[in-house]
Amino acid sequence: MLYLQTLIQAGHALLAARADALDKFRRAVTTDPEAFRARVQAGIERRLAQLGPERRARLDVLGVEPDLMGPLDQVRAETLHTRVIAWALSPARLSHGLGTAPLRALLDRLSLGVRFHDGVDLDGVRAVPEHSVGSHGRVDIWLPLPGLEVLIEAKIDHFEGEGQVAGYRRAFPSREVITVFLTLDGRPCESDPNAVPLSFRDLLAAWIPVAASGRTGEHDYLARYLKTVAVEFCDLADEGGFQEWPWARQIRTLEFVEGTSA
Repeated sequence: MLYLQTLIQAGHALLAARADALDKFRRAVTTDPEAFRARVQAGIERRLAQLGPERRARLDVLGVEPDLMGPLDQVRAETLHTRVIAWALSPARLSHGLGTAPLRALLDRLSLGVRFHDGVDLDGVRAVPEHSVGSHGRVDIWLPLPGLEVLIEAKIDHFEGEGQVAGYRRAFPSREVITVFLTLDGRPCESDPNAVPLSFRDLLAAWIPVAASGRTGEHDYLARYLKTVAVEFCDLADEGGFQEWPWARQIRTLEFVEGTSA
């Protein structure tokens, strides 16, 4: 009986709290919540109508279901992310799907697009995940390009080991090397101040036009990976399609898509 009384009291307290919250909302925002809801929804619909076909296709990328890693319950497994990223950066494996598009999009993001312009053959490039660099350890992604080695280290829930990224650079003493430090927030690399900071949001912005540009199996695979990144790392999108997302995520995602390059 005491347990039941406790549940009833807790229920009354919850209802009272909700009523108080609604009353505060009415005083601070509007006395007509339904009218407020209609205005917000109308604003979202106007922005949707103004997106244009290319950006609308990018928004559709973030509505794919299921995402790539959510069903596996492995959304924060760094090795899975680096393997998918290495796959996308390997035109030699994607000649009939994405081709060089993800690689060139990343090179543009790293300000290397001019160096590797369309006249430079990148069709045979193959990125290698978990690449051993001898006594310096194992770099997450080794991306060998014509005349340049790009070394990508990704961190999700871990911090850089002491001198880790700087050590990777020293493993290639006679070659030109660019190191990239990929993190959730795009923070600088402590051991290598010359490393290019890159966030997963940057990666999402670079690759969402690529995923939206075709309908092959590779495009679909990349879209499902980007859905994982958007939801889990960027506070964008949500489960299901756009209309199923909370308002806050709809608005944030619209702002993101509107800000992507034409």
